[in-house]
Amino acid sequence: MNFQLKLPPVAIGGIGGSGTRLIADIIQAAGFFIGETLNHPLDNLYFTLLFKRPDWVKRFPSTEEIDIAIHLFQKAMTQGLHGKLSSSEIAYLEYLATLHNAAKSPTGADRLIAQKIISSNAPDFSSHVGWGWKEPNTHIFLPEIARKIKNIRYIHVVRNGLDMAYSKNQQQLRNWGEYINNEPPAVNAAQASLSLDYWIKANQRAIQLGDSLLPNRFLLVNYDKLCSEPTTEIPRIIEFLEAKLSTHTIQEMNEMVAPISVGRYQNHDTTVFTQHQLDAVTELGFDIETNR
Repeated sequence: MNFQLKLPPVAIGGIGGSGTRLIADIIQAAGFFIGETLNHPLDNLYFTLLFKRPDWVKRFPSTEEIDIAIHLFQKAMTQGLHGKLSSSEIAYLEYLATLHNAAKSPTGADRLIAQKIISSNAPDFSSHVGWGWKEPNTHIFLPEIARKIKNIRYIHVVRNGLDMAYSKNQQQLRNWGEYINNEPPAVNAAQASLSLDYWIKANQRAIQLGDSLLPNRFLLVNYDKLCSEPTTEIPRIIEFLEAKLSTHTIQEMNEMVAPISVGRYQNHDTTVFTQHQLDAVTELGFDIETNR
């Protein structure tokens, strides 16, 4: 990377459906480059190709395997890979495309994404203050990312777990549930209860890792609070990024935030959740009302 960026890199993650796209919009407006190969929710598809691997879902990877993925990802994002890959690295990326294409459910990555990363050129950072990415699965690989990417900052987004338990987006539970829970799902457990268990354990893990591995470089964002109090929460994000922004840019960020519907869980039977689960939701920063 020849161009000297002013600010350290920043990554955004969370449980799928937590509102990470809004944070991606905010850091883009703050001057961060988050990639050119993105999907509609602004997920970085280089990251998806390298990390959201169908075979890793079945067998969690070794540290060495994750380190290879981080090396290729960081190099692609900051220097480009065109003309810089060995034949074995090209074969590796093409193999990943084959894995994604053969997956039973779409992963968001395919041969086209593999070809794009292989032929990627160095980004033009002249109009950016830093680089980063948004991909919800980032939190799964936080220990290795914290160790390998110098000065990385991480923003973890959380949304009310009871609402999330009834979300249609349960892909992370299917992909990483056994790894995060460290056990197979309970037989006959309600889907919403399984989802909430994953939400609790994954967020607790991310917070513990962020606090211990990234002191002063970890920010927890309550999405519900961001949407209800943008003029309070957006300055927190800006301060964390150490970005120097005009009043006009900050106002534009405030206008990005739309009111959200919260409390959809109240239309469902909350007796499927244990008191321990409900207490954990409260401890993670959310007020709840149940129909018990």
